Order: sequence, then C-alpha cells, then structure tokens
Amino acid sequence: MERKFIFVCILFAMLSTLNAIPHQLHKRDTFFQKCTKEPPSGKLDVTFTPNPLVPGSPSIFEVSGILGNPIPVDSVLIIEITDNNENFLSVSNYDMCPTLGCPYPAENPFTVTAEFQSPAVLPDQYTITVAVAGQIGKLAVGCSFENVGKAP
Repeated sequence: MERKFIFVCILFAMLSTLNAIPHQLHKRDTFFQKCTKEPPSGKLDVTFTPNPLVPGSPSIFEVSGILGNPIPVDSVLIIEITDNNENFLSVSNYDMCPTLGCPYPAENPFTVTAEFQSPAVLPDQYTITVAVAGQIGKLAVGCSFENVGKAP
C-alpha cells in the first residue's frame, strides 16, 4: 500500500511539473492577399493590433503600400468585416487626404493609420477587407483582404 501511495505521489508531482512548463503561444499571423474581385488595383500591406481582433474593442490598422495609380482627391480608406455569406458586420471609412495630401502620386510609398471599432460579435470565420478608393463607391486604387478562421 505504501509503494502505491509513493508511486501516486511521484506521478502527481511529475504531472504538476509538466503542467507548470510554459506552453508556446501560437500567435495567429495575418496574411492579407490582393483583392481579386476588384478591377486591377494595388496590394495593400495591412497590420493591426490587437491581433486577433477583440469583439467590441477598438483596433489600430496600419495600411501601407506603393500603388500603381495615384490616390485621387477625396479618397477614403475603407475597412470592412463580412461573414462567410458576405453580410457586412462592420464598415468604416476614413478620410486619407488630410494625412497624405491628395492627389497622392503613383509609385510613392505611403502609410496611413486608422482606429477601427470591431463589431460587438465576431463569428469564428470572417473576412477583413481594406481598400483605398477615390470617394465612396468608386473603384478601388488598392485593396487587400484576409480570411480569418477557416477559409470560406
């Protein structure tokens, strides 16, 4: 009986030690791709924090790139989140021209930072699309997207 008790104590101590070892944190990397549904446009490099998005919390998006077309006057940075059925969960537009001084010439690097309010509820799978467009509803000069979760 005493041997079994000692064995159980040693086993418990080993399991406790293994459980105390820090686990590697697998931070999800973001992989924004060039939009394919839009007419020819440039790819935007997008980073955001926190990553992943926290539902109902603000996030900071940094968008940069070198576009083949000039960014026209009254251009907006559009950040949208859609579900797998392409229903809009959140859309925000930001005036880029005070920062860039539009029209902004083609083939020049640019960086714009915008604060985005995440929707209160985020599904397990959604798409983040970031675009630079000359006025709302006009063709995109640059566009990138990322599927979060399993690919739709």
